[in-house]
Amino acid sequence: KTMRQQKVSSEVDVENAQAAHKTRQARHQVNRALLSQKEAALETAKVRLSYARVTASWSDGTNGRFIAERFLNEGAMISANTPIVSVIDIATITAVIDAVEQDYFKLKTGLTAEIESSAIPGRIYQARISRIAPMLDEASRQARIELELTNTDFQLKPGMFIRARIIFAEHHDAKVVPASAMARRNDREGVFLIDHVNEKADFIPIGRGFTEGEFVEIASPTISGDVVTLGHHLLEDGMSIILAGQTKPGAKPAAKSRSEGQGATKGGRQP
Repeated sequence: KTMRQQKVSSEVDVENAQAAHKTRQARHQVNRALLSQKEAALETAKVRLSYARVTASWSDGTNGRFIAERFLNEGAMISANTPIVSVIDIATITAVIDAVEQDYFKLKTGLTAEIESSAIPGRIYQARISRIAPMLDEASRQARIELELTNTDFQLKPGMFIRARIIFAEHHDAKVVPASAMARRNDREGVFLIDHVNEKADFIPIGRGFTEGEFVEIASPTISGDVVTLGHHLLEDGMSIILAGQTKPGAKPAAKSRSEGQGATKGGRQP
């Protein structure tokens, strides 16, 4: 039997106990509601905290990125789409050069090039042409050429000046003469070839090949012998000369000559 049935507790005690039980239940519901509010506030705070941390990721998974420029200071207020920093990848660099008209049609994507910078003496980077502009600038008459190269040591930096040497082709066993031997007569370019037997200088028109430093390739015709490298502005075709080491009474000093030679030339230009 219950305590009430046994006359141990009164009706008042039962009612008081029931009221206290209901009060505790209501307080429990209130506490649960307060807990839900606090949990919601915590999630909101976590979201706001995440806004204070900016992260970036890349599909290729590499980590060779650098912050090139910071646009804001710590504590600054920003709005959506406001740039914060500039992040760059310099493991692979695009070098830009300008090609003049006479070289433009010699260039093709995939051609190799050698890149140098005066800031890194003695270091040569291998590159390849990745893009050739389809038009030339109207003012400069030059075309934009993009070269792609690897920069795994991160020595090259964006904005550096470079020199690019592009190899169009290679001619082995080429006939070359010093550039100082080149002369022009009657709007034709050529060299003065020494005729040792008759002691005279014959003007030989030539077809110019590649120019490599101080040497010029003779593409045509096939010639052999010594050419005049100094004083040829005083000569005409077939003019008599006095060879070095040979003198005649009352003769003027002889024009100096130099033998044409053989070598390997590369068709290249340094923009």
